[in-house]
This record gives sequence, structure tokens and C-alpha cells, in this order.
Amino acid sequence: MENRIKKVLSVLSVLGILSMSSRTAYAAESDDPELYELAYSLGADKDYLGVPNYSHDDEGRPFNNDCYVDFLHHCSLLEAAYAPQETYRSVISSGSCMGISILEVLAHNGVIKPSDIQEGAETLSEITHNERSDRYITDYQSLQAYTLLDSYEKYLLTSMTYEDQIDRLIEIAERCMNDDKYFLITFRNQSRAHAICGIGIKDGSWTFNDTSYDKCILTLDSNERDKDNNNVAGGFNNQRCIYINSETKQSYIPTYNVSSDDDPYVRFCAICDDTKAKAVYEYMRQNGSGTCVNHACRTYEICHDIGIGCYIVWTDAGMYGHTANIVNVDGIWYVLDTKGGYFLDYNYCFTEVVDIDGNHIADGSIISDMSYDELH
Repeated sequence: MENRIKKVLSVLSVLGILSMSSRTAYAAESDDPELYELAYSLGADKDYLGVPNYSHDDEGRPFNNDCYVDFLHHCSLLEAAYAPQETYRSVISSGSCMGISILEVLAHNGVIKPSDIQEGAETLSEITHNERSDRYITDYQSLQAYTLLDSYEKYLLTSMTYEDQIDRLIEIAERCMNDDKYFLITFRNQSRAHAICGIGIKDGSWTFNDTSYDKCILTLDSNERDKDNNNVAGGFNNQRCIYINSETKQSYIPTYNVSSDDDPYVRFCAICDDTKAKAVYEYMRQNGSGTCVNHACRTYEICHDIGIGCYIVWTDAGMYGHTANIVNVDGIWYVLDTKGGYFLDYNYCFTEVVDIDGNHIADGSIISDMSYDELH
């Protein structure tokens, strides 16, 4: 499938996502008309995938050999050495929430088009369950089996407290909504985990179980249910949003009855460009090999596969001097030096920007003279 690892996307998230069962929750626009109005203005009426989440099993969904071959082709030697078929089966048998959410993020953000998934489709909501759409969903769902994603999860969960994760979720939601971008959210509690698509954020006043919340993270959730409790593609539902008290950091998702008050194991991961860049950096620091040129070329390939703007940079001596990468985060080009150990840094020595074939793109003046941390 074209641009295959573009999947390792924005997915960079929790390994082993499971389908989280939900209570049937029906919502009407009259419940919160301003929230629905905002959701529709952000594309929620057309940018949800018209294929619902569902549980996979070998009887209901035959093993897709083409998808598995693609998976093997992009495995590292380490991944291929340890029971890859069992790993692959465990990931695709757990539901489609990750694959569906990733497709919603990529399509809204312009990385792929609905017509790539289904011929003639102008919006995601027009897409039905067919062999091609199933292939796309399975392909993106399988990204959880890659070491890169595992490394990212470990980084995120060990480097951030729950309170930091909530602040991060709010910050990413605000930034992405301002940029008209969707983003990936995964959440988990003591027994399960789930992936959803974040589309925006709204300030307001909501009360659930005598607890007040002043922010709402708007989402698209593939676990929508009809009145007969059948899983359907339903678009936006205010009962599936994440409600947050920004002062106390309490959180609540009504349809799942997931509350940080009742469950100390509730965790949230929000994924956008800078978190993707961090995942690539951590992966290359642990798994990269060879010279700085080898690192730069491999980093370039991974970044382009997952939708991060990236080029190669070098000094006046060209590839015979020092070589690294620059990546675009929030419209600014930062140095990403996976060999030298510099993450989203300022331009400390580079004079030329080139593509993977060595074609001149720009001089070093396009690179930020301040690091990401200094600007944030």
C-alpha cells in the first residue's frame, strides 16, 4: 500500500490498545447545542470514518496475508525474530479503534484523501466497510506491533505524571484546533485502553456526579452505539468527550464512566508533531547504527513515513563534515541530531539543507536560532 509506514504516524502511542466496551449513551444536540455547533464547525459531521469499530476474530475476519506481508517487510530484525505472527494477530484481533482514529487524523490533516480509501469518496463519512477500507484500517491498526511505538509509550508514560498528561492534552487540543488539525488520543485505566480522535476543545461549565469541569476535549469515537446497542459509525457524541477540571486535573468520560476520582490508573496520551519527533529521536538513539550520515538518512525516511516534515542538513564540508536532520514542528525548523544527541535544537553548525538525494533545498538560515525548549 502506497506510503506504507506513513502509518507509524501520529499513531506513536500506546502499544496493545484494546477495544474498550462502552455503555449505550444517546445524545441529542439539544443537550449541549453550543458544543455540537463547535464540533460541526470542526468537521465532525463529515470527517468521521463511516466504518464502526468491531472485534476481530479468525472466523469473522480471515487473516489478511497481504497486510501481514507488509508488516513483516517493515519489521526490524529484532521484531522479526520474536514471534511476529503472534504479535500481529494480538494487535489486529483487539479491535479497530487505533486504525480508525489514525485514518480520521490523517484524512482531516490532509495526509491522505478519502478517495484513497474508497474510490469516489469525498468525505470519510461516505466510506463503507469493504475490502479496501478494511485493508487500510488493518494496516494502521498493526502499527502498534512496532518497537517504535513501544518505545514511545515507555517514554511518555515514564516521563509524565497524570497531571502533566492532562496539561499536555489541553495544550495539544488548543494548539491543534487553532491549526485546524485533528490529533490522536489514547486513554487507559486499570483494565483496558482505547484510542480516539481529538478534534478540539471548549471552555464551559459541566457537572457530572457532583464534580465540576471547565474544559471539554471534543472527540470522534469509533465505539458509537445505536438504541439496540449495535456498534455503528456515529460521528460526534458529547457523552464521549473528555471533561476536565483544569485546576484540580480531574477528568471524566461519561459514556465509559471513566473518572480520575475513582480510578488512580487513568492515563491519557495525546500525540501531535513534537511527540512524534520525540518518538523518532528515542527510537533512533536506541536502535540507530553507523555514521551520522546513516542516522540522518534513516531518520529522514521514518519522519517522512509518519508525516513529519524533515530534511537532511550538513556543514560546509557536506557529508564529509557533520550530518543531521531538521524537522518542522509548529512551522519552525529545528535540528534533530539522532547521532549527536540533540533534540529540537537550534542551528549550531549547519549551512545547507538538502533532501535524501542531496538536492539543495535552502541554506541554514531557515533553521531556528533557538531550541524548542527555549521557545516554549
